[in-house]
Order: sequence, then C-alpha cells, then structure tokens
Amino acid sequence: MENNKNKPKKEKLILSLSILAVLILILVGMMIFYITKNQNSDDKTLAYTDLIKEMSYGNIEKIEMTVGSTSLKVKIKNEDEEKKAIVPNTQTFMELIQSKVQEGNEIELIQNKVNPLVTISQNLFSLLPTLIMIALIVLLFQMQGLGDKGKVCDAEEKDTKTKFDDYKRLKEILEENNVYINHLENAKIVPYIYNMEEMMNVSDLIVARSGAMTITEISNLGKASILIPLPNVSGDHQLHNAKVLENIGGARIILNNELNYENLNSNIEEIILNKNTIETMSKNALKVSTSNVEDKIFAEIKKIVRE
Repeated sequence: MENNKNKPKKEKLILSLSILAVLILILVGMMIFYITKNQNSDDKTLAYTDLIKEMSYGNIEKIEMTVGSTSLKVKIKNEDEEKKAIVPNTQTFMELIQSKVQEGNEIELIQNKVNPLVTISQNLFSLLPTLIMIALIVLLFQMQGLGDKGKVCDAEEKDTKTKFDDYKRLKEILEENNVYINHLENAKIVPYIYNMEEMMNVSDLIVARSGAMTITEISNLGKASILIPLPNVSGDHQLHNAKVLENIGGARIILNNELNYENLNSNIEEIILNKNTIETMSKNALKVSTSNVEDKIFAEIKKIVRE
C-alpha cells in the first residue's frame, strides 16, 4: 500500500529530472552553436576602431543596422562580402555617419525595423538560465524527501518526528530546571521551522550562527543581526563570515566563549530599543546582498564551455 502511495511521487520526480536534463541539453546546445558561430565569423567581423578608420578613408559603401541595436553590417568598397561590427553607442555613431556624409563621403544607410521573432527568441534564450534554476530549486525541494533505497516521501514527513522528539526532549530538560517554555512572557520556543525565510523576514533582529547560507539570507533580507560564530570549524570560517557584516555595520559579533545572559541581553536591548540602530544595520546588511545569481551562474557556464 505504501509503495503504491509513493509511486506517483517517484514518477513525478523522474519526469522533473527528465525535463531538467532536456533544458540543460538545449542550453548547452545553444551555447555551443552561438560560440561556434562567433568563432566562424571572426574573419567577417570589423573592429569598431577599424570601422572608424575605414569611414575616415571614405572606404565605407553601405551600413545596414536595426533600430535600437548596436550590431550592424558594413559593406566596404572593392570587397564582395559584408562584415559585421558592433558600435558602443548608436546615437553617437549616427551623428558620426551624418558628419562623414556632410564631408562628402557617399555612405548608404539602411535602417531596418525590429524583427519580433528575433526579439522573442533572444528573450527566450535569456530566460532559459532562469527556467533551469527554477527547475533545480523545485528538484531540490523534491529530493529532500528521498529516503533510503530510493523511497520517496515528503521532506516534512521525513523530518517531523525527529524534530518533534528533539523539541519534547528540550522541554523536559528545561522543565527539570523549572523553566516552562509554554509560559514564557517574552520568548517562544518552537519545533523546527521549515519556512525560515518567512520567519526571518518578519523579524526585526536575528540572533544566529554565521554559516554562509545564514549570512546570505540575512544580507538579502536586509536584517540587523547578532552573530555567534560556531567555534572549532575549519579555518574559523564562521568568524570570517560574520566579520563581513560586522565590518559594514550590519551585525554585531559575540564570540562563543563570551556568550552569556548579560552580554546577549544587553546587545539585544541596545539594538531593539533604538529604531535608528535597527534601520542603519538593516541598510548596511543590504550592501553585501547577492543579486542576479542566475546571470552570474550563466556567465560562469559560458566561460567553461569556451575553455
């Protein structure tokens, strides 16, 4: 019965992996085609500086360009094949052409309208890395539920029992020390939180360790924080992570051996009770936020393929 219940989930995962594989193959194929096309057309490309020289010598017979595009085709006198060129600024280049014509150069200028099909294909190509990233994220969420021997189950179903048992044990230990977490006035202890980003987003101040993902989430959300680096980790990397935010005024650091009630409480109160402090720390945290992740990954993929 359980195998039949998990069968649709397993089929869904296989389908998702297949779609992802197809998307990656399409992306790689398009990149290889684009790079090969560019390499083959190198001898038909005219550098911008050479284009200016040929215009100065009066050797340019015809220029064909698309409205709004910096790419153009150039016909040089006494040469059969047209060459391609890219100009840094369309408006400036148009003014240059006009000045050369006024000087007596006979340059035929052809301006084509934008081809909707080309625009759509270019937009689709630019969106492909984003689509692959979305597919990867979906797969990661699904694969969190992969159990032993390929058994498929929901991530929440897989971890809830363990997390809840840990929570119950924590309550028992605290109650042995006369601390009853259900009756705390200014704090709430809860089981494992799956929607951590949502919880962080509605918080004014975050107190946490300083792993790379935590630092990224805090900076992207623009939150004030008190960071307690985990000691005895390789290269003391959590301390270095925390200093990234501390150095720009986005966080405070409390070392693990300095952590106590008085130290933590005083730091929390100093930040929470001062609205300007929270706003300043939040703005500073945003300074190291990471954006355009898909574009950066795509750029790295292009470098690898070219190599």
